[in-house]
Amino acid sequence: MRGIHASNENSVGQVLSTSPNPQFGIPAACLLSAVSLGTLSMKSWRSLDALVVIGKLLTAFAPMIQAQNVLTNGSFEISVPPSRALSLRPGSTNLPGWSIGVTSSLDLVRAPVPGWSFTAAQGQQWVDFNGMGVTLSQSFPTVAGETYETRFTVGRFQSSLPYRLQVTVLTDSGGVLTNLEAVIPLTTGWAEATAFRFVATTPTSTIRFTDTTGTGNYDLTLDDVSVERVTPRLSIECSHVRICWDSLTNHTYQLQYRSELTTNAWTDLGTPIAGIGATDCTVQPLVEPRRFYRIVRLP
Repeated sequence: MRGIHASNENSVGQVLSTSPNPQFGIPAACLLSAVSLGTLSMKSWRSLDALVVIGKLLTAFAPMIQAQNVLTNGSFEISVPPSRALSLRPGSTNLPGWSIGVTSSLDLVRAPVPGWSFTAAQGQQWVDFNGMGVTLSQSFPTVAGETYETRFTVGRFQSSLPYRLQVTVLTDSGGVLTNLEAVIPLTTGWAEATAFRFVATTPTSTIRFTDTTGTGNYDLTLDDVSVERVTPRLSIECSHVRICWDSLTNHTYQLQYRSELTTNAWTDLGTPIAGIGATDCTVQPLVEPRRFYRIVRLP
C-alpha cells in the first residue's frame, strides 16, 4: 500500500517531525477513496489530522447531496395539452414515461381550469382519474438490496364520492413489494404527500396506481410522484495509518505519539526500529479519535 508523503512543515498548527526530516504518510487507500466521495481535490496532506479534517468536510457536504427521482415525468409536466384537459388512452404518447392500462383512460389537466381555483400540487399539471379501473404505471431501474422512498400527492377536484386509489410496487416478475391504499381528502384540494419505503429485489421495479373507486364521472387527482434511492449516511472508515520516513543505515529510530500537542508527553510506541538506508514505514492501528506521531533518531 503506497503512502502519501509530506515534509515536516506545519499543518493546521501542528509540528509533526523532528530532525533529520522524517516524512509521514497516510494510506492512499483511505485518503483517496474518501476524497472521491466528495468534491475535494488533494495535492498534499501533511498529518494524520488531515484525515479528521476530510471527515468533517465530507460530513458537512452530505446533507447537500440531492437525491434523484428515478421516475420520468413524475409531476406530469412533460407534454402540454392543447387545451386545459386532454383525455389519454392506452398507447398515448402525451404522457411520457407512463403507461395507461389497457381498458383505462384518464385526463392530463393544466391549471388554471376556467371557473375553478384548483391548482397542481407541483408545477402546473396533474392527472385526473375519472373512469372505473384506471391504472397508471411506470417501470424504473433499481439496485437489488437498496432502499427507495416513494412520494406522491393525491387530491379531490370535485364530487363527494368515496374515492379509492391503490398504490403497488412490483418486481420485474410481478411480485408485490409494497401495496397500500392512498388516503384521499374528503373535500376539494390536495392531501399531504404520502411517503413509504421499499427494498428493491430486482434490477427493475414498477410503481402502479389503480383506481378502485368502482364508479365513473369523478375527479381523483394525482401529482408530484417520485421514487428516490435512500442515500446512506456518508462515512469514512480507515482502520490503520502508515507512517514513513527516510531512514539511514547504522541508525536506530523510535516512533512516538501523543494525543495532544500541548498537554500530553511524547510516548514511545513499540521498540526502536533499525534504519535500512531507504524509506521505511510502520503501520499503526487507529485507536484514538486523534493521535500525533513523530520519529526520533536515537543516538
